[in-house]
Amino acid sequence: MRVGAIAIGCLFLCGVAGPLAIPQDSPTQTANPPLVLREGTHVYLKFAQEVSSKRAQDGDPVELELARDLKIGNTVVAAAGSRAIGVVVRTNEFHVRPTALQVGRTKVLLRGILTIPEIGANRINGTQAIIRQDEPDIAVVDADTEIPWPSGQPPLIPAEIKSAVGEPEIPADKIRLPNGTPIRVMLVESISSKTVKAGDFVKFRVLGAVQVDNLVVIADKAPVSATVSEAHAAGMAWHAGGLAMRMDFVTLVNQQKHGVQALTTAKGLPTEAAYNWTMGIIQSQGLLLLALPFAPLQHGQQAVIPKGSVFSVMLDGEVLLDRAEVEANQPAVESKHGNASVTVYYSKFGHTPGVMVWCGVAKVGRVNRGQKFNLSLPPGEYFFRLGTKSFPVILNAEEGGEYFLKISSSADSPGGSSGGLRVVEHDVGELESSDMHPVSLKDAPDLTKLDLGQLQADPSTKQHR
Repeated sequence: MRVGAIAIGCLFLCGVAGPLAIPQDSPTQTANPPLVLREGTHVYLKFAQEVSSKRAQDGDPVELELARDLKIGNTVVAAAGSRAIGVVVRTNEFHVRPTALQVGRTKVLLRGILTIPEIGANRINGTQAIIRQDEPDIAVVDADTEIPWPSGQPPLIPAEIKSAVGEPEIPADKIRLPNGTPIRVMLVESISSKTVKAGDFVKFRVLGAVQVDNLVVIADKAPVSATVSEAHAAGMAWHAGGLAMRMDFVTLVNQQKHGVQALTTAKGLPTEAAYNWTMGIIQSQGLLLLALPFAPLQHGQQAVIPKGSVFSVMLDGEVLLDRAEVEANQPAVESKHGNASVTVYYSKFGHTPGVMVWCGVAKVGRVNRGQKFNLSLPPGEYFFRLGTKSFPVILNAEEGGEYFLKISSSADSPGGSSGGLRVVEHDVGELESSDMHPVSLKDAPDLTKLDLGQLQADPSTKQHR
């Protein structure tokens, strides 16, 4: 009896009685992979409270909530109604900046600006702006953030994982430009609330190439189009002008156009009319009171965005580019030789009529408002300044490089200041200085009278003090 039982057991183990089968159509379950909320992911928010420009102060917290379910692939990680927070920002404009969204126990950092409905009309008419809680808007995730799986989610089978976590399948012959890719852009032409109207087109261009896999996908200086969404000229009673723009499209390296998004607003500067009238009445011993009834006829200042202004926008939606097409359209790389070119220019809006520019321990030229001059210098380190008592701006000039130094109105402080002279990005300086006039011959640099040692001398060393 015992021998028979052992024999039956042996037959079972050897497979005679049939193997212990695992159903072939039952996939093995694995632990769920981490969920990652990618930088640039759109987050639709709405206000959970009313915010009034009359009462809100800079830095005040604002309650927000998620307007739509937030998903990673097919997985909802935060349901509509989830709590988010923002802060009031009151600098030149009144708006709300989203800061974080609560996803389970994880705080997801956000960035962006939440637009204020009818802010232009409210601002121009002198009434306070009120944000109503039924106005949804878009923020974006500030950085890649790992999110825990929603509670109660069962383990996934391998076939479900890619769709659940939204893992993109990118063919080898494609290049992926992610949604929310940041792009820096520069305004090509100055615009004013006095001269533009809603619907006008505005020209921008890309500032600095965007690369993926060491390939340029958006070229430097690529055109970017925008549209004026609202414009209000300055009016009487000191009402400032205002305007807003909507970014539309950027041109990719293969000449394909793709949407970008950002909202840019501007408002005229305060007129300081109340202060000016008060001082005028005091200085005239009250005679100016006779003219006070005409004070409301004074206009406010226009909203102006000068050319060369730099903004950050982001790609609106993912795009897949043909790799071969991108490779065929790579911008040419220019080889640089010879001396470096240094252009020094003075903003038209400075207060001091003219300033003297030093390089090393030598005066190299005088420049007035709206003027520029150029220096051709051998490669090396140079110390530029606006006066003998100012801190120098150090420029490391490379062979064949092109550099721009901008003098701004802050140079009006005694002896100049480090803030009055600064190195600006090539494209910005090239554009801002393009319509400036060369200095007169008597103010132009004459480097033949100076040696390289004087130009490259560090003015902060003892022997040059």
